Amino acid sequence: SISITEKILTSLIKEPLAKDKSFTDISGLVVIARPSAKVSNNTIFFKTRKIVDGKKSFVTLGKYPKLSIAQARKLHYETLDKIQNGEPLVQEPIVEVKYSFKDLWQKFIALQQTKITENTLEKYYSSYRCHLYKLDNVDIREITPKYLLKFFEPLVNNGEYGTVQRLANMLKLVVDYAVFLQIVEFNPILNISKFLPKPNYQHFKSFSDLTLEQDLVKFFKDISVLNKDIQCLIYMYFFTLLRSVELRSVKLQDISNGLLDVKTKTLSSFRVPLSNQAQRIVDYLLAKRPTTVSEYLFLGRAGGLVSENTVNK
Repeated sequence: SISITEKILTSLIKEPLAKDKSFTDISGLVVIARPSAKVSNNTIFFKTRKIVDGKKSFVTLGKYPKLSIAQARKLHYETLDKIQNGEPLVQEPIVEVKYSFKDLWQKFIALQQTKITENTLEKYYSSYRCHLYKLDNVDIREITPKYLLKFFEPLVNNGEYGTVQRLANMLKLVVDYAVFLQIVEFNPILNISKFLPKPNYQHFKSFSDLTLEQDLVKFFKDISVLNKDIQCLIYMYFFTLLRSVELRSVKLQDISNGLLDVKTKTLSSFRVPLSNQAQRIVDYLLAKRPTTVSEYLFLGRAGGLVSENTVNK
């Protein structure tokens, strides 16, 4: 007999089998893995041996993962007591505890709020609003590599590789948190980023001093086909000389009296005076929409932060 763990059971579900494979747990609980012709995963049963009048038989307790190994052991001991006492073996329904992604996400974010910067926190919120909310009702134990590959399929097909990698890293941290809370024994998506497509950013040469004027004319002509808001964002790079994340993170409350209050990664700040051209861009953006739409100057999806992936496109 061996000590059956959740990790062993998870591996057993995927193991190629030609026939039934059985194990006996240290508790005496019998675990049987049965190959299925209709689905790719094996079916795992928990059973208790029953000997009456010298005849051996089995009492089926339930299946994994509806029953965890801890629940199966408990039910196994209760069944043995009933057999010994001659009680009828009527299995009582087990209330399965569900650990939804939404619940875990909220606890994870509450913990992160004290540890990360406001800009990073907003990236988490934006990713949730745009994508991760779709996992709200999914049990955290169901988030496997196979599940996520299917979940990411539309984004991969759309070429949003940067978004896929970012979401995968966030999900890995959430499942790590589930391991810490002992909801799962190990993180099945720990290395999933290695098997996902990576963004292939194209880096352009710097402008040459000799052809600067011609290069700039061509550059601004090339971006004229982009969305107007993205054009404004690119123009602001030139007028403010700010880093991408600093500019994308600008909130309406950061603009006052012709000055831009810029937050850094270390939560310190500095002020940048707005040129006439930059101020006109701000006025243009604000005139297009009510200030109640979002707290950000540059609007991303769902009113959040514009993603780096959007700009890089």
